[in-house]
Amino acid sequence: MRILLTAGCLLVAFIQKGFAQPFSQWGNLQQGKYAVGYKTILETDYSRTYGSNPRMVQCYMWYPAETGSGESALYKTYFNDAANDWGTQKDLSDMLGKMLIRDFKSGALNPSFSGELNDSQFRKILQTPIPVKRDASPAPGKFPLILHISSNGALHQSVMLEYLASYGYVVISISMYGSAPAFYGRGEAGAMGLQAMTEDLAFLIQQTRSMSFVDTGKTAVVGMMAQAGISLQMKEELVDGVVCLDCYADGKMLQSLPYYNPRRVRLKILQINNNEFSKMNRYLLDSLIYSERSDVQIDGLQHPDFYPFPRIASSNKAKEQVMHDIILRNTLLFLNYVFAEKGTYQSVSASAKKYEAAKIIPTEAEFLQWLRFGNMDRVREVWKEYGKIISGQENFFSVVLFLSRDKSIHAKEAYEMYASTYPDDPRLKMISQFF
Repeated sequence: MRILLTAGCLLVAFIQKGFAQPFSQWGNLQQGKYAVGYKTILETDYSRTYGSNPRMVQCYMWYPAETGSGESALYKTYFNDAANDWGTQKDLSDMLGKMLIRDFKSGALNPSFSGELNDSQFRKILQTPIPVKRDASPAPGKFPLILHISSNGALHQSVMLEYLASYGYVVISISMYGSAPAFYGRGEAGAMGLQAMTEDLAFLIQQTRSMSFVDTGKTAVVGMMAQAGISLQMKEELVDGVVCLDCYADGKMLQSLPYYNPRRVRLKILQINNNEFSKMNRYLLDSLIYSERSDVQIDGLQHPDFYPFPRIASSNKAKEQVMHDIILRNTLLFLNYVFAEKGTYQSVSASAKKYEAAKIIPTEAEFLQWLRFGNMDRVREVWKEYGKIISGQENFFSVVLFLSRDKSIHAKEAYEMYASTYPDDPRLKMISQFF
């Protein structure tokens, strides 16, 4: 049953306990228990090129922060940072900055404004305080990683990225670079561009493993380009969940990837599309049958509802743009569900249709890969259901031996699993010396 939403019922729905609403552009949203830190990091992947240079990836990071640390910032901070994603090439940064300002003011970058903004209105937007503390100290603990990808990482959906960080997520947004410099340096939007974005995401996961406050074992991809998360899962199986926010998951484009393999996409997927997209974008729901998929339907939802720009320009708009609040609340609830050990996903102020994941017998290679890299939840589930038919003895032994030799944290469990199945194997004594 679909629910017709009204502004009155939504305002009631978003009244909740917790911090007071921190800044006007958050509208009816409530802050989580963390202050929000923000920083930029320029990473370089020397294994790939972008034009004639090593590929640079500009990262915009929002994260749970210690209260009282860092410097306050204005919305012009995001504009300046978005223009600097060419790295140290000042002439190109200046060019990109001018393009961003022109397109933002004219509406080409921002579908929420009808007509142009004048200079006075634009200056007011640049002076809008944002609820982040630049270069703040991270809060104690390790937090799940959320990867966000859009055409301009620091600008698009900034309210959502701030909001998720306040609830205990490290959010890294990157711009949609293609495989070779072109307009805005973003390159083509076809399969090659999707591969480039996929490799960017994999590279960032690798880079964040050295950050003490990031738990890369818990990773999701969110945003309008979240189909890159589906591609990443097919390539490397590094993702636990995907939230597609009005993204168009082109099945034909994904099928053209050299590593296309829908069997590997076994995760939790949330899709929230505007009404027109919902009618035609069925790939996530109909083709990825080995994933648990949720489709949130909101009456009257349009593409501009996915952007925060009106609420940044006007505090009155922030209170009125309730659709945006619903999108963000559902995104947060779904991510909480993805990383919870138990529970179910319940949408807020909207109807959600759920598609259960189809069962599949994993291959031996898949099972041993999970075992080798510590995906023990899947290993236990598969082992309990299928037992030793899932893998031959010799290959199983080899993985257990390597895990034990490397003193992996799950080596003892893997050893006990093997020993319970092959108790008479004389090589067990050789492995036991590692414990």
